[in-house]
Amino acid sequence: MALTFGVVQVAYSPLIVEWDQKAIDPLYADRLARLQARLSTAGNAPLLIVLGSSKAAVGIVGAPLEAHFAAAGGRQPVAFNFACGGCGPVMETITLQRLLRDGIRPALVVIETFPALLADENGGVVEARWTVADRLTLAELTRIAPLGPFDRAAHPPWMRRLVPTYAYRTRLVRRLGASWLPANVDTPVGNDVTVNAWGELPYRLPAEISDAQRRLDTENRRVEYTWLCRR
Repeated sequence: MALTFGVVQVAYSPLIVEWDQKAIDPLYADRLARLQARLSTAGNAPLLIVLGSSKAAVGIVGAPLEAHFAAAGGRQPVAFNFACGGCGPVMETITLQRLLRDGIRPALVVIETFPALLADENGGVVEARWTVADRLTLAELTRIAPLGPFDRAAHPPWMRRLVPTYAYRTRLVRRLGASWLPANVDTPVGNDVTVNAWGELPYRLPAEISDAQRRLDTENRRVEYTWLCRR
């Protein structure tokens, strides 16, 4: 039994840590599948990709964006949103590299970046503070290693490499059926999210934001990033 377990781990390890994008980053894999489905019926329509943080993820809506280009006299594009919470220049670059690797060739890429994320902290990018290493392949982690300590993860690197079926067990089981997991299982952000035909997350900004709410949100962000702006 122990020998069988070991063989399974060794055989599956290089597959899951390099190729099984669905297990490593379910949100990206779900979006890629939906984008490919749209492109299969879009003919020669140009592709517009959105990259960015949660601001672009909830603030840019694909359908009216497509209609705007069509109304302006051009061809209606396929607009698709790959922005995600906490994503800055590093994850935006990785996402674009993944898309190119997977054969996606956008005609236009719209990139939203929060200026504070362009700063460095203690010799590394600020984004390393919260980027979860479990979402990245070993090759991706190697490429961004010079940018900072991207070591925030649910499991240590040795576990993800030697016993990947344990480290990624929740995601693997969820692929077979969400009902197989107990209701109290806590999973990383993105595992339970289902995106629509434009890659959009099921969250939306209010149709109108009052001046008071805008001032409150601005003050909250100022307090949140004051430590960084003073460096």
